[in-house]
Amino acid sequence: MIPRVWKLFRILNYVQLISSAVITLFVSFIILSSFTEKNISVLGFTYIFGLLFLLICLSSILNSYIILKFFPDKPMSRAMSTLFVSTLIVSTLTCLCLLGISITGLSIELDATNEKADRYGLITGLVLLLLSLVHVFVLIMQYRVKKFIRLNQAKTMASLIASIGSQPESGKL
Repeated sequence: MIPRVWKLFRILNYVQLISSAVITLFVSFIILSSFTEKNISVLGFTYIFGLLFLLICLSSILNSYIILKFFPDKPMSRAMSTLFVSTLIVSTLTCLCLLGISITGLSIELDATNEKADRYGLITGLVLLLLSLVHVFVLIMQYRVKKFIRLNQAKTMASLIASIGSQPESGKL
């Protein structure tokens, strides 16, 4: 039986995938609309923000693939393991960026001297902080998944080796 924490990882990974895909589509719409309105000043940060959520989306897709294909005890190929480690590094960087953006945004919105602060900015900051916390949990579990697969694979191999020497009792007369 799979522990609850891994079921939660799977669920939150799908939540992260769907939310980052929606945000990526929304940011893409903003980029396209700014081209038609010739508002180029928005594009620099928007490209970075869109790329951030696109990378989170791709990481979630790879996590889903690993969960479906290799979890809990099937061996990963060397190429898949290398891709997984690369994605882990990129996920760590995107997590730090997302946390930085959400904390900075919230501090700006909660600043008493900010005259432009409104409810929508606060809600956006809180949603980004919530997504950041989900990303932190997924990232922690992403660090643990490879070791978990390796340990379960070793247990499976040990039980297979132990079962080779034993004869079934039901075959005796």
